[in-house]
Amino acid sequence: MLQVAQVELRITRLPTRIAARMTGRLRFQRALVVVFAALAVFNSSASPNDSAEALLQQVHAAYADLTQFRFDATETTITRAGDLERRSESRTVTAAGDVGRFRVESDHPIDGGMIAFDGETTWIYLAKRNQYRRIEGALLDGGDDSPELLRLKNHLVDRYQGITQRLRTARLLPPETLQVDGRGVECRVVEAAYDAPRGLAAEQIIRTYWIASEQPLVYRESSAFEAKNPASGRTTAVTQQIIFHSVQVGGQVSAAAFAPQLPNDARQVADFDGAAGPSAWAGRPAVAFEEKDLTGTIHRSAELDGKVILLDFWATWCVPCRVELPGIESLHREFAAEGLAVFGVNDERSDKARAFVEEHGFSFPTLSDAAGLLFGGYEVRTIPTTVIIGRDGTVSSYLVGAHTIEELRQALSEAGIK
Repeated sequence: MLQVAQVELRITRLPTRIAARMTGRLRFQRALVVVFAALAVFNSSASPNDSAEALLQQVHAAYADLTQFRFDATETTITRAGDLERRSESRTVTAAGDVGRFRVESDHPIDGGMIAFDGETTWIYLAKRNQYRRIEGALLDGGDDSPELLRLKNHLVDRYQGITQRLRTARLLPPETLQVDGRGVECRVVEAAYDAPRGLAAEQIIRTYWIASEQPLVYRESSAFEAKNPASGRTTAVTQQIIFHSVQVGGQVSAAAFAPQLPNDARQVADFDGAAGPSAWAGRPAVAFEEKDLTGTIHRSAELDGKVILLDFWATWCVPCRVELPGIESLHREFAAEGLAVFGVNDERSDKARAFVEEHGFSFPTLSDAAGLLFGGYEVRTIPTTVIIGRDGTVSSYLVGAHTIEELRQALSEAGIK
């Protein structure tokens, strides 16, 4: 400032027009210096810390150090192949605290339930059976009780701890405000491209993260990729969205987060039967049902006494199902008069399943099991699965995978259909 003042003083001794011109130039140059200096300060302080890559690194560090948390999130995955679509959605609550306390709860139609350790007692609840066990002590190995629930214990923490793995590029998008826990959360938004994991025939995976400005935690995620089958050339598109309804970390997590919260009518058992495989189902009582078919007609298992029942679990996107369904239709037509009641069981949108049935001319009724009562009741994890119930109301055969019509005919013979 001292040097500038001296220059301006000397200028006043020059002719007025020249002095004014030189003074204007110096003021302009001095303004440029100030602007460039300000930009230099802004860039040196903001760029390294606010770049997309740096922000993802902050997220990684935050989850790597996270030991106490409670997340309530809904995950929705949609898979499309041609005109076929498969949608799955489940809401999961995961929590971890001191002295090894944790809780995992999921509304998944098949593997849903709850596992919680409140610091003294472990509670295991299986929703499909409405049964629970109480173990005095911490559960270190869940065994076959409910492996999917235990897998979800650190699912989200592990996911975002690895947010920088296989990262190709990342860029910042305009910030947004999300409504979470009844309040507005200002978020920085990052779009990131990742190399696909080994074995996935996709060029890259694109993920968008909404990261809270107040702390580097993810409050929403949207991802998408396309994979091409090298043999058939068919492309499958997968999109996934994770929406957080609640995010609590550190001291925000209360002891109530680890309470078991069992249904009032849940039945305590000393031990679970374990996941029933095909052979374990033989001789077990059939699962009662009262469900609508794709036309809206209600079917009740109680009205089928004395009949042999064939339940075929299938989906429109399942190629082995498509191979087996014509044989199911043939058996339906052949043995209906002999006391065979055939039902398909489908958990997709009714309009999609109905269009498929009409297109292929299947005449046996298909039950719409969107709530997963039969899928869950029969612990169906593979489709097609065919369950044959004898006239006495017990399971005669539990057939996993596609079977030939001769194999199905043999199973019906063993149930009393000749």
